[in-house]
Amino acid sequence: MAQLSALGMLATRYFGNERFEWQTVDIFLTIADHLSEIPQQELEREHGLSQAAISRNTAKLGNGLTMNDPGARLIESYEDPAYRRRKLVRLTARGKEFRDCIIKMLADGVASTTRTSAK
Repeated sequence: MAQLSALGMLATRYFGNERFEWQTVDIFLTIADHLSEIPQQELEREHGLSQAAISRNTAKLGNGLTMNDPGARLIESYEDPAYRRRKLVRLTARGKEFRDCIIKMLADGVASTTRTSAK
């Protein structure tokens, strides 16, 4: 539970406010799990969400929904050059930094849990 709380605090720092949704973090983790870009349609399938829900969440992770609601700038979305009707998303440098922080936090948590349980 401490790791989940730490992830929440880390997400708050990267999202810039406390109004992030866990669904958005889950979508970020799916994007971060891919080595390069991922089509938004694949996110729809993997999460069982509508195109509108995926677009809303990727906007929150990217440049934002409106000028008054800036995004986290963790991902960028762009048109697939091979098939212009498809949108691709990938991590920005800031997104890679956030992903690396999550990996380190989880690795440190697993290591401390292993040390504690070994006693």
